Amino acid sequence: MAHYYHPGPGPPGARPGPRPPAPRTASQGASLPPPPPPGPLNKNIHDAIQQYDIPTCERLVTEHPECVNEKGWYGFSPLHQVCMRGLPQLMELLLAHGAEVDATNDYGETALHYACKRGIPVFVHQLIEKGASVKTTDKKGWNAMHHAASGGSVHIMHYLSEVCGLGFRDKDSNGQTVMHIVCSGLANLEAFQYCLREQRCDPTLPDLEGNTPLHLAAKMGQGVFSWILLTICGCQMLQVPNRQGQLPVDLARQGNTFKHREVASTLSYFMNRRSKDNSVTGPVGAWWALLLTPTVVPVFAYSLEQWIPFYGSLMTVIVLGLMLIVVFRQTHRLQHVTRWSNPTYIGAFAGGLFHTAACFYCKVLPAIWPQLFLSVCGVAGTLICFPMFYILIRSEPGYVKRPKVNEEGRTMTIKDVGEGTCGLTDFCGTCEMVKPVMAKHCKLCEKCVSGLDHHCLFLYNCVARNNHRLFVTFIEFVLLAQGAFVCSAALYFWEVYSTSTMWEAIPAILTGDVWVASLLLVNCLCLFWGCNLLAQQYSVVLKGYTTVQSPPTLMPINFTLKGQINNLVNFYLHRRPHIDYDVEPAWT
Repeated sequence: MAHYYHPGPGPPGARPGPRPPAPRTASQGASLPPPPPPGPLNKNIHDAIQQYDIPTCERLVTEHPECVNEKGWYGFSPLHQVCMRGLPQLMELLLAHGAEVDATNDYGETALHYACKRGIPVFVHQLIEKGASVKTTDKKGWNAMHHAASGGSVHIMHYLSEVCGLGFRDKDSNGQTVMHIVCSGLANLEAFQYCLREQRCDPTLPDLEGNTPLHLAAKMGQGVFSWILLTICGCQMLQVPNRQGQLPVDLARQGNTFKHREVASTLSYFMNRRSKDNSVTGPVGAWWALLLTPTVVPVFAYSLEQWIPFYGSLMTVIVLGLMLIVVFRQTHRLQHVTRWSNPTYIGAFAGGLFHTAACFYCKVLPAIWPQLFLSVCGVAGTLICFPMFYILIRSEPGYVKRPKVNEEGRTMTIKDVGEGTCGLTDFCGTCEMVKPVMAKHCKLCEKCVSGLDHHCLFLYNCVARNNHRLFVTFIEFVLLAQGAFVCSAALYFWEVYSTSTMWEAIPAILTGDVWVASLLLVNCLCLFWGCNLLAQQYSVVLKGYTTVQSPPTLMPINFTLKGQINNLVNFYLHRRPHIDYDVEPAWT
């Protein structure tokens, strides 16, 4: 009796197989057969795998070892299905009972191809150890590296390259390399950048249709891919047609999505540029404009207040309000195909410090003098904040320079990931190394950072092992400066408008002291935000971990006062913290 099942999502273009014939009824002149017994006894190995019924699979393999090589629809073997679904228990079971690792389906694909496409290094390692060939190609001419590229798995591509010696420039039956497949498949930036590093792939090679990787990236609307290819190959790649005479910009214009229009606009700009220079530069002017706007715009706004007392003050309020709206609507990256890190937040913080210090020294301090306590706090806070701010921006937070070593002192590699010695997330595909304990990869800095707490947009830098203490101290001095300014500004208004009623003082402030009033309001709001940030930082410091490496929220953690004090002391002395739970320490 034939078994009918579906092995899951089949290859592109595959059609479902025949349906089982409908059972004949007694009215059709045939006697009805007895119903099959219920339960797993009626299942075959393919049905059990499809339904994730592991106990039934184990029973079937034990009782009928020959079923490990039974073919189903499209020639899928049980090993194909296990690799598609990612079932490690069944993988070991099938291999132990003699499953054929190089068995192909109707499309010429092996189980290794599906393991590469799924991005499971442990499966790939087990299959290769059992004799699976990485050079076997399917009917499209794809080998294991092509399938890994179609799934966007950097781990598998690195394993095949470093452990198996498989190259990146092998072409399939359409003349496409790994780079073509990455550009026309999933939008995996990490896999795309991996193919370009160390000249693994040639980004200028065309396929049999004449399409370069830039053609395929433009066709798929991949703006970041197109931009990176332009920076590497130059603008001359925009003039290369395919066999149909289409340029990359023509393929981008065929799409009707926003990302296609963005790519078409960018490619058209560089095609129509009159400069003979083929190099490509990013939005440098826009970057500097976003950085300096929070500092420069208030200068003109406050100057307008001095030139036109009443209407200038009104315009100042409007301009400052619009600027704040624009600043708070910014994201962490520029809205450009380059996806550069957005400098608006560091510009806003630096501009706030500058204007607060300028207002304090030029207008507030002369009015409240000789108020010694507030004067000393304000002067000390501002004088200390600026050099600390510069150091935090320029400091190296603790970039990882060496990969992780095991207990024997051996450097761990991607092979350890395949063997299961370390986890899949322990390997960084961008830095191409096994990360040490408590190291995290920062996508904005594009580096692995040791003891990472978070990436601070207001510092344009990571807060990690080397500068975490300075960051917490910096917050404290910023709060000191803000508190001193708020109290000094309040005292300033009391001294200047002490003889006026409230209804007389408010119009006078709005027409003559918008500079002090606006900074007073901004510093009051930032004071609450800064206190919350400082409390959050101390909450993780006292428990001995970092923001990104905190234990589960529902984990019961009981800290003694002595343990918290020890963690605080160890934090400022740059020593390993005392941790009362099973989480690796931030400092090693």
